Amino acid sequence: MAFLAFAVTPAIASAYGEFRAEGKRGWVKFTGRGGSVTVEGKGKLWVTVTRDSKAYVDGTYKTHTRDGMTDYYEGFQGKATLSGLNFKVALRGENIRIEALARGKASMNGAGTFSTKKNPSGKWGEDYKWVHCSF
Repeated sequence: MAFLAFAVTPAIASAYGEFRAEGKRGWVKFTGRGGSVTVEGKGKLWVTVTRDSKAYVDGTYKTHTRDGMTDYYEGFQGKATLSGLNFKVALRGENIRIEALARGKASMNGAGTFSTKKNPSGKWGEDYKWVHCSF
């Protein structure tokens, strides 16, 4: 049985794409269809989970409100990790860092860089335009 678990794990991991982004300031939105994502920074944070996903938020914030399945953190500074199926996270602020091993899509605006397997080096926020990528 242990052999089966080791044989299946690489197949599951290979189904996910890798995504990394860092930004001095801006807005990053991430929608995951499966896998996990960690986002760090300072600013406004939105976290949406479904019954098939979970979130762990670690940091400080001024206020926290909930609207349906979305938690909103004003004055956030810290890290949020989401995993599972069908989740969303957005951070608008500064010193943004995001890493994902997932199937999903990202949208970025502001000033920063990102990478995926298909695009090993890209910039986001040039000319104040949104950059979108799927993986």
